[in-house]
Amino acid sequence: MARSTAKLREKSASPSTPASSAAFLAAIGAEVRRNRAKRGMTRRHLASASQTSERYLAQIESGTGNPSISVLRAIAQALDLPCSALLPEAGARTAALGAILDLLAQVPEGELPALAKQIERHVAAPPGRAGSRSSACAAPANRRSVACWRSISAGRSSSSTA
Repeated sequence: MARSTAKLREKSASPSTPASSAAFLAAIGAEVRRNRAKRGMTRRHLASASQTSERYLAQIESGTGNPSISVLRAIAQALDLPCSALLPEAGARTAALGAILDLLAQVPEGELPALAKQIERHVAAPPGRAGSRSSACAAPANRRSVACWRSISAGRSSSSTA
């Protein structure tokens, strides 16, 4: 009985299952690949800049490699990122949210407060209230996000020129 209880305790103390570890490594690899592509770097260039082999970098990007913290740090430095940017978040964001955050990263710092207010007004406005949202934001769901973002962006650019 004591032996089986010890084994049970050992299993429950394990922080992850092999499947979740594989998913975690795949997510790290996807982040490395995404950030490398975003910067227009070849795998060869990143491998050289991070002092890792191309083969190992390919394994990391495919999710089959298990990089040490030192290797992850070297890759992050070569990509000019904090190491944490290569780690998957606990509440992984959707592709749409990631795209929005990438766009926001391009907005000049001084324009962010005005853009935040516009987004707050858009989110807080009840649907169907006259004048509360542009007609683009009232479009069907499949067109709403792009059209709405354009209308918000247009408001940002007109307010930044005023």
